[in-house]
Amino acid sequence: MIRLDRFLKKIVIGSGITLLSMLIIKVMAIVNSVICARLLNPADFGALSIIVNLQSLVVMIACLGIPLSVTKHISQYEKADETMARSIASIMILMLTISSVISAAVYLLLSETIATDLYHDRGLISVIRLSSILVMVASVNMGLSAIIQGFQRISALAIVNTIVAVAAQPIAFASIGLLGLEGAVISLLISNLVSCAMLVYLSRRVVSYRHAKAFLKRKEHIRSLISFTIPAFVGGMTLVIAAWIGRTLLVIEWDLIEVGQFQIADNLSQTMLILSAAMSIPLLPMISELHVKNPRKVCEDSVGLLNVTMLLVLPLSIVAMPLMGAIITFLYGREYEIAYVATVIMFSFAAYKVVGSIISNVILGMGRIWDALFLNLAWLMGFTILGVILIRTNGANGLAGAYAASIGGYVLLLMFYFSREFHIALHRCALACIGYAAIVMIYLYYLDDLGFAERLAYAAGNALAIASIIYFGVLGEQEKRSLKGMMRLVPGIWS
Repeated sequence: MIRLDRFLKKIVIGSGITLLSMLIIKVMAIVNSVICARLLNPADFGALSIIVNLQSLVVMIACLGIPLSVTKHISQYEKADETMARSIASIMILMLTISSVISAAVYLLLSETIATDLYHDRGLISVIRLSSILVMVASVNMGLSAIIQGFQRISALAIVNTIVAVAAQPIAFASIGLLGLEGAVISLLISNLVSCAMLVYLSRRVVSYRHAKAFLKRKEHIRSLISFTIPAFVGGMTLVIAAWIGRTLLVIEWDLIEVGQFQIADNLSQTMLILSAAMSIPLLPMISELHVKNPRKVCEDSVGLLNVTMLLVLPLSIVAMPLMGAIITFLYGREYEIAYVATVIMFSFAAYKVVGSIISNVILGMGRIWDALFLNLAWLMGFTILGVILIRTNGANGLAGAYAASIGGYVLLLMFYFSREFHIALHRCALACIGYAAIVMIYLYYLDDLGFAERLAYAAGNALAIASIIYFGVLGEQEKRSLKGMMRLVPGIWS
């Protein structure tokens, strides 16, 4: 068997352990969205999207960037100073609990103002108040998950997430069937409570008040954590703020039904992010651990991982484009088939997010947190400008287009930054990404003139073309050997 570099081998094994879990979780997320779309009317389905997005925004505020900081610093200290790692976990979960209670209380007090003055719908007041409880539980869950990820207990975290995702579906079906929109929020609350109980059990040996109290005496480490947490908080907020801006503009310019259309496109596009989510769990803590020893080697291996990921993801997303219409009709019904264009846009450019997530994880793992922050803020600015322009005239399709264009520009910006800062050429990767974007835009331009067979033929031919370009023009010999080794490694991952 081809011997793999330690870095790449650990990524493949770590990703393989979580890939099945992520696949199940994403499938369950789509099942949940189908349950919600089938049991709720289109306006309530759009309202649920608004509520979930608001809750995510408040959770990010409550977390203050703590989970990302926890993962990075625990992975750094786990082997060298386990007591320090436990102290970091303990103090962070204490801070997170306090901030989540405060954030949930403020959210509860502002519920009427948000519902009536921002969204002009008094029916949202009770749902927002109910979701304020969810804010506390979800915030603590993020902190506990980050602790377990930092200690690299990947399998345990994957099992918990899978169990909760599967168990949530019958709960959602019963709750929504009985209580409608309020039932959807209640089902989320129950799922998060179950997850919290399991995560508390897993982290019981590393979190204690004694460790938190001891950490407060080590001021130099406190300063280090704060210096990382602040930009992590602001950077992590960019995605959530963008989602909130987009959906709020849709409500203001259009209606809740249009929000529901976009939510379907977003839900289906999340399936493309399974690979990036699976890789991110082992990738960030491992880079944090290894970059101290050999930063140059970590960068080179990360580029190899990036190239291989492009080969796996970009052709797959092209092939999937013609199938989206049939999938939407089958899962959600004909009343939502108008979401086809938005879904194709979101799904195809979600592949860019997979590519970008690798580079951003490397930047974070190398400790370049402020650089990551400014890159994220540049993306948010571009998305906001495009959103204001496109949503007014194109609705959900315009919001999807704003995401696509801004994400494409963001990935190219990441590649430029990475090449300049770490002196590793990525121009071939950039050209492959530009070629991929051209294929998607040509497909969308001629979409109405093509039948299903023609769409399928165009997608299959271009998928083969982009795969050939990446394999023969981007991948180096070492990466080709590593790819073959990964394929041989996969059957043994599950054993």
